[in-house]
Amino acid sequence: MKIDMNTYEPGGDTKSEGFEPLPQGTYTVRIGGLEKRTSQNNNEYYSVTLIVADGKYQGRRIWDRLMLMNKPVSVDRFFVVLASAGVKGEVELNDEAAMNAALTDKIVCVDVEPEEYNGT
Repeated sequence: MKIDMNTYEPGGDTKSEGFEPLPQGTYTVRIGGLEKRTSQNNNEYYSVTLIVADGKYQGRRIWDRLMLMNKPVSVDRFFVVLASAGVKGEVELNDEAAMNAALTDKIVCVDVEPEEYNGT
């Protein structure tokens, strides 16, 4: 265990390092990477790791899914994520390496609305 004597303030507002859900709100995050996976229903998706970039929750991780389905809602969601990250031109959504190259380490803002995991 270490303590940074330059920044630590006893009893001050320390960073949260737990696993409890983040409070609802808007966070600036860095996209940590994407991993292509397959759901129990045999649908492909990207598991996205987001890392809070500043504030009390800096360093905390948020996980999300981007479904790879040829449905307007899925395509719209990819468009919003790519546009928010400043991506231009064409991107092959099924190409995991291309998606990581386009998005990893990009800074974006996300709205967090915690949900209970239902086990599926």
